[in-house]
Amino acid sequence: MRLLRAKSIPLRILTRAAEPAEGPDSVTGDLAKPATLDRAMVGVDQVFLLSSAAHDERAWPGQADEHLRASGVPFTIIRPNFYLHNVTAGWAPTLDPAGNYYAPAGGARISMVDARDVASVAAAALTEPGHAGRSYDVTGPEALSHAEACEKLGEKLGRTVTYVPVDDETARSAMLGAGLNQWLTHALVELYQDYRRSGRDGYAAQVHATVFDVTGTKPRTLETALAEE
Repeated sequence: MRLLRAKSIPLRILTRAAEPAEGPDSVTGDLAKPATLDRAMVGVDQVFLLSSAAHDERAWPGQADEHLRASGVPFTIIRPNFYLHNVTAGWAPTLDPAGNYYAPAGGARISMVDARDVASVAAAALTEPGHAGRSYDVTGPEALSHAEACEKLGEKLGRTVTYVPVDDETARSAMLGAGLNQWLTHALVELYQDYRRSGRDGYAAQVHATVFDVTGTKPRTLETALAEE
């Protein structure tokens, strides 16, 4: 939103009835109730759809992509990898007193990306020509294992941070104990299983030049993101 407003692009924000309004341009609607979207879409030329993970999703992302391609509506699909924000803001509070971080990622390497770089790609796709019909894999500039990410996090914190691989059931128990619901816990465990299948050089480790190609700016490294946190 900030990038679009900085360009004086008129926009409208769709929120659920139970959520606080995002400003004077907010309208209320529910993707599960198409009739509520009619007023929201009046006068709208483009839609940016970012759906949060939810137990009642009608389709997985890949199925949604295929449905969009078959619809005949002009589209741009943006597929970001694991967010650096998970590391910069999410990992430190979960460290045990010895500085251990536990996760079922094994030795998988992931080309983690900063959410701000993803937002820049999305803003360009919405405001510039030449993006219709494109599918963009959006990654950071390097693939990191959880162990490597923990080492960089430790440098930021000024203490040793050690990655400790755990099995799925241990991770599941810890997530549920931390208050996550069963559906989200199951989804996260499945995601980590997929990362492990990808391994050190699989799909999750691939680095794409999308951020630079679309925005002209190099994507942030984990060191940069930590320094800016």
